[in-house]
Amino acid sequence: ANAQEALVLKNLILDYQEASGQLVNMDKSEIIYSRHVHQNIRDNIGQILPMKRVEQFSKYLGMPTQVGRSKKQ
Repeated sequence: ANAQEALVLKNLILDYQEASGQLVNMDKSEIIYSRHVHQNIRDNIGQILPMKRVEQFSKYLGMPTQVGRSKKQ
């Protein structure tokens, strides 16, 4: 993850909004960082994509977003 990739993602979201006429609610959007992403990079990305930082995703349309077994098993 880096700021350049975050800008690409932000532009994709803006393109989607323009093409669909729908708005992405950043207040309801969540972002997870790998433990290997340094804090200064997280802060830079957070300024570009103002999403709530979480340790794991919650639910989407009432359904859990992560389904399945552990990859380590």
